[in-house]
Amino acid sequence: ASRELLDSGQPVLIQAAARIEEGQLRLNGQTVRALNEVAANAPTAIRVWIDDGEPIKSLKTLVEEQATPRQGQNADGRISLSIPDGDQDVIVRLSGKYICTPQVRQALRAVPGVVEVREL
Repeated sequence: ASRELLDSGQPVLIQAAARIEEGQLRLNGQTVRALNEVAANAPTAIRVWIDDGEPIKSLKTLVEEQATPRQGQNADGRISLSIPDGDQDVIVRLSGKYICTPQVRQALRAVPGVVEVREL
């Protein structure tokens, strides 16, 4: 499986053991994982600022399609919305745990009515 992952051309994270042999640094790979998988499983939090309630339906669809873990996927991220209410913002934290990759953050930014997306 590691060979297939290395040959796929995808970015990977390699955990290696390092040692010095005959004055040379040697690295022996222990595990190889897809970087997107590692990032998706990292505990993160995303806050999405919207200008009004208009983008909520689009955000719901996007979160369901791209950020909700499927069977066999692990996720430990949180997503919250910051919605203006007069002079203050109301922060609503979505229940559940989500996949919070850079691709998901970029997709959230592209939704009309989204003002800002930040990793917390």
